[in-house]
Amino acid sequence: MFSKALRLMTPLLMLTGCASYNIEDFRALSVNERAKKVCYGSSANYQRGKQIQELAPLIEYQRNLLVTGYRVHRSCEEGDWGTKINCRDLPVAIDSTYERSVLDGLQSKLNRIKNADALLTQSCLSKANRLSAERALELYKQDREP
Repeated sequence: MFSKALRLMTPLLMLTGCASYNIEDFRALSVNERAKKVCYGSSANYQRGKQIQELAPLIEYQRNLLVTGYRVHRSCEEGDWGTKINCRDLPVAIDSTYERSVLDGLQSKLNRIKNADALLTQSCLSKANRLSAERALELYKQDREP
């Protein structure tokens, strides 16, 4: 849960954090706190979190589509200057087998990304725990993982 909250705060940390940390600050942190700063503050970690967050609404959409059994197609006439007029929403039956395979694919992709994220984050933390305060600060400022 902590990593999810930190991941959501990463953009703010990246904007304000780098300029305010110095070597004394990093020396004052515990080894684990330094490792978390380096690993959870990296753009690579942020990108993995972003991929996970982007899949959630797609999965929810597919689930709702399977529940309703149809999607809505909007049909409009073109008015002056390309405006849409006289629009009608038309329900269109879905192929539930196909839509189920899309949902399964999205969930599989989400699981792969989550597993890779967990492995990469654990590897980063393990490596970062062995870094000196100086090296940890250097990587932090360069937005790199060990």
